[in-house]
Amino acid sequence: MSQYYEDEFKLKIVELYNQGRKICDLSKDYQVSTTTIRDWVKRYNSSGKFSSNGILSLEERRIKELEKENRWLQKENEILKEAMLIVGKKKSK
Repeated sequence: MSQYYEDEFKLKIVELYNQGRKICDLSKDYQVSTTTIRDWVKRYNSSGKFSSNGILSLEERRIKELEKENRWLQKENEILKEAMLIVGKKKSK
């Protein structure tokens, strides 16, 4: 079973590593696997955030939801435009 860690905790570990602490020492002190710490350090030092590869922050999830809703509304708008054209053609006959 995977463990969930808050971003504040992850950031603390990354900062300690960046200050010179060894991954193996951090792993022992905080009971987090060395692989997990290595992954946090790599992600945070390259992008400034912990989310990646399908793991989205709350803000990123909200943006994706809004983009999806926007696409749906655009399609709905196109359908309504086409329906208005068809109704307009029938009335003119």
